[in-house]
Amino acid sequence: MKKGLVLVVAMSVLGLAACSTIEDKVIEAGGKQVDTKGITKMISDETVYGTTSGGQHFVIYFYDNGAMRISAANGRFRDTGTWTVANSVLCYKWMTPEGNRCKKLFKMPDGRIEYTTGDGKQGFFDKFVGGNVEHL
Repeated sequence: MKKGLVLVVAMSVLGLAACSTIEDKVIEAGGKQVDTKGITKMISDETVYGTTSGGQHFVIYFYDNGAMRISAANGRFRDTGTWTVANSVLCYKWMTPEGNRCKKLFKMPDGRIEYTTGDGKQGFFDKFVGGNVEHL
């Protein structure tokens, strides 16, 4: 028996499995990562309606100059910040520090945009509307 097969059999017998990340699962589901140019085109001067991994809804307006504003918790939470895109990753820098994070965006086979974060969370950009329709 070859060494690789022995390892797989041993892992199976011991109940061990290879760890897969949220990102791996998104890719396995057919998600294709959006590149830097695609992300910038997708969000610039757009109001984005989204859902966090915890099921909470948010609205972000991405100004085309790199500024952004968010409204969440049915308007009870608001913040401002800046966004950048590099190496196919969207990063936020909010005035409220705990909101700083980077996301990889994936276009799913059904057209939805799913995002993953470095800390293992995921969510969705559910809808895009041109301009600042929520007056953020």
